[in-house]
Amino acid sequence: MKTKFISLLIVAFALAGCAQVRMVDQTGDAVQLSKGGVRRITKKVAVEYPAHLRNQSITGVVVVRIWVRPDGTIAKTENQSSPNPELSRLAQEALMQWRFEPAADGEKRMLVLAEPITFDLDEETKDK
Repeated sequence: MKTKFISLLIVAFALAGCAQVRMVDQTGDAVQLSKGGVRRITKKVAVEYPAHLRNQSITGVVVVRIWVRPDGTIAKTENQSSPNPELSRLAQEALMQWRFEPAADGEKRMLVLAEPITFDLDEETKDK
């Protein structure tokens, strides 16, 4: 069965000292913060889906938690769920290269969110 990816499926985590996401726009290229303001994704790096994993029919959704610094760079990533350790590693490597607009008005808290990446044999890797 083909796994469908919904671009609006970005889950927010309200952690102490971190900004909370309230809503993602239709394109999946911005997040609206719960206290107002928007942080746009300025750089997305595609996730590699190697032929040897495709040939073995290794598929599924990897969910990676991302910590975004106030300057828009990625502080760290953490695997939340994954059907395969190599898919998890590939997703984290790509997400570490993503960039967001810097926080407005001197906001000092990190933005924390979870990004689902779908590895599907029938489609390109979904990361938006």
